[in-house]
Amino acid sequence: MEIAKCRLKYEIHRLRQLKLYDDTSKPVKSLSNMSDIDVDTYQSHMENVLAWLLDAEDHLNVQERSRRMSRKSKNNSTLMSVGNALQEGNRLILDNKVAESEEAEIREQMTLLNSRWEALRVAAMDRQAVLHEVLMDLQKKQLDDLNVWLNKMERVSL
Repeated sequence: MEIAKCRLKYEIHRLRQLKLYDDTSKPVKSLSNMSDIDVDTYQSHMENVLAWLLDAEDHLNVQERSRRMSRKSKNNSTLMSVGNALQEGNRLILDNKVAESEEAEIREQMTLLNSRWEALRVAAMDRQAVLHEVLMDLQKKQLDDLNVWLNKMERVSL
């Protein structure tokens, strides 16, 4: 996982040098305007989504990750951004708006984005499962404690 994170950071660094990426979040084009997408716009959107994804993965390793990720997902419409970035890349390739070398790079970026997104989704689902188990254990303990207390009260009242 560290290799993939280093690779992503390198890609973002490389695109910053090429002036294809900046840290400002730009709104993602709606699906109806996808035919107007050019390579620079695609690169910008892809790198914004990948940067968010890297940030989300980092937050996944922090205690308050679910609250931060939820807030970021709502603020950045991240689910739509990931899908839009993948669709933009497909549209560029299908419309032959890119050279072969750019097409290979776009396919690699899309593969990286898709695998990172899937890994983040699986990690979040695993975390949710663990939290659900902890919640169930706590509820069972509370019910057991309540049962013990009720039994004591019942004996006292007899």
